[in-house]
Amino acid sequence: MKIILSATLFFSLAASDHFCWADISTGDVIGGDAFGAGTFVKLHDPIGDIGTNGFQTDNIYAFHEVQNFALPQDLVLDDSTVLANTLVDSHMVFFDPDITTTQIGYVEFAGEILGFTGSNPLLISTHGILGNPTANYNTIGFIGLEEGDIVEIDPINPNRLLVNWVAASPGDHIRVLTVPGKAPILLGDVNHDCVVNLLDVEPFVDLLSTGQFQVEADLNQDGSVNLLDVQPFVDVLSGS
Repeated sequence: MKIILSATLFFSLAASDHFCWADISTGDVIGGDAFGAGTFVKLHDPIGDIGTNGFQTDNIYAFHEVQNFALPQDLVLDDSTVLANTLVDSHMVFFDPDITTTQIGYVEFAGEILGFTGSNPLLISTHGILGNPTANYNTIGFIGLEEGDIVEIDPINPNRLLVNWVAASPGDHIRVLTVPGKAPILLGDVNHDCVVNLLDVEPFVDLLSTGQFQVEADLNQDGSVNLLDVQPFVDVLSGS
């Protein structure tokens, strides 16, 4: 079993300039009964009910849970132990078909995988500290993995989780912990909420009027925030 040391260098990230956290990059269904019918689906908040047969498809699903979170205590997972004070991103990956179905697939994350668990008791006991607050997790019925399910970290790509499982009701579920993944600067995200929308207009105008520099407002990337950034900002805002 691997021991993941407390990564104190990550704490310097928390104190650095703002950036958005990139959690789940991509995934796919590449084999099993679900091949051809299933695909990868990333869920967005609000998540809703999880583990209550609410999906019933051949897809492989994933969504982010807590991000950039310092573990309050050591956490013993299926394949590793992550020590207290380690910064992690948490994610849920699951497969919820309508009938007993096999699926081979993968999910790739922005950060390196530290470990995972498909243990029903551990999943339930960590919903409170690692779960997504917009998800309603099933804490009564059995969720997790069963005997014969294979989940492993890709030996070639440590950011990729490989699954080869068979599921029925209420599906197979795993919680995955990764190193926090840093996303590129999002031009136009002036209010630092990791999206570009009308909420960025007022802070963008404020920067124009004061002449202060902020990298997200420097849309033409000439090293200053001025009227030359207005049209590129409008283009990004409108999705042009």
